[in-house]
Amino acid sequence: MLKHLIACLTILLIITGCKKNKQEEATLRVVTSADQAPFEFFNSSSGEIEGFDIDLAKEIGKRLNMEVLVVDMDFGGILPSLQSGQADMAIAGITRTEEREKTLDFTNDYYQPKMGLVSLLSDPVNNMQNFKEQKVGAQLGSYHQMLLEDIRKADGNFEVVARNRLLDLVQELLSGNIHAIVMDYIPATKFVSSHPEKLGVVEFVHPNAQAYAIALPKGSALREKINMVLKLLIDEGFIKTLENKWLSTESEQSKE
Repeated sequence: MLKHLIACLTILLIITGCKKNKQEEATLRVVTSADQAPFEFFNSSSGEIEGFDIDLAKEIGKRLNMEVLVVDMDFGGILPSLQSGQADMAIAGITRTEEREKTLDFTNDYYQPKMGLVSLLSDPVNNMQNFKEQKVGAQLGSYHQMLLEDIRKADGNFEVVARNRLLDLVQELLSGNIHAIVMDYIPATKFVSSHPEKLGVVEFVHPNAQAYAIALPKGSALREKINMVLKLLIDEGFIKTLENKWLSTESEQSKE
């Protein structure tokens, strides 16, 4: 117990850098794509961006003694905003890939999601074998788009359709312009619950599925500090608390 306490205090000293006063505080510029409830979404009542990832970003800022500024943008613009120096960190259900790691840094993983496959109940698509000669959607610039492109190149005879917003893809699915959408499972259930008479979702299992991590500019000095904070939040049960708050089937807080 004493060793654990000493370790925690040591980490906290490194994280805070022994800052002396509020004048030394900095702003943590966070970018997200607020269309993936319950991880990040606009609360229709307050007009504020909320969700699992947003709570996590704010807690990280709090532990680093930094003010958090969250900016919403299309998913396709998130990673370029880090490369151009417009943001300090990105959190939006992002996964690391070898290609992304060439130009960006990533923290340790903080959540392992399941993937979902959304289709019309009248024309269900249940697995990759059903992709043939069909149009399958994914969010532009997302890991799901990259995964679908890899599947298509390997052994698929189908078209990948990418759009900036998941809602745009759902509208195209409802209109019959595409046949299915690959996205994370929990956000998929939110879209399905809005159209229960028309849409269905099944789990999309693939061996290359990846966990969520926070993306940072290459060479970011925040990487080590954020990793230390993430370890503390996992050890303290904070991440589990967020899962219970936002991701449990009983939770109604993530409804838009």
